[in-house]
Amino acid sequence: MNNIISQENSNVSPIKNKMPTYIKILIAFYVISLFLPSDTKGSDIGLAALVIGWLGLFQGIFAWYANPLWIFAVNALRDKKYKSAVFFSMSSVVLALQVILMLSMDWKVNFIDSEYVIVPGVGYYLWLSVLIATFLTSLYFFIKDKK
Repeated sequence: MNNIISQENSNVSPIKNKMPTYIKILIAFYVISLFLPSDTKGSDIGLAALVIGWLGLFQGIFAWYANPLWIFAVNALRDKKYKSAVFFSMSSVVLALQVILMLSMDWKVNFIDSEYVIVPGVGYYLWLSVLIATFLTSLYFFIKDKK
């Protein structure tokens, strides 16, 4: 019986960790940004913005959609598809910068009983930094791969 088990296990290769350290660091900082204030009021952490942010679509706010693009970029980076990683990460940065554009336009967000100006907090800036770092990392490997 033990001989059968050892033969079965000998054919199974151990799961290899395919995720490079730089991707783990990007993911770690992304997760940290979810637990920091996403606006200066401090009323919402990034996790709340992540959960309800897709609703911004109804008010013309598309910055939340940088999140799925960032996930696509990280997956492409992991799979060494650097051209796709550059495209998705650059797109995520462009969408995320809409919040800065809203600041310059004094854009007010309407909620049920109130209206307020969105002012990004430390969580937003860390999130944006992760997106930019992902873009720069993708670009670095894309250029390095071309040489």
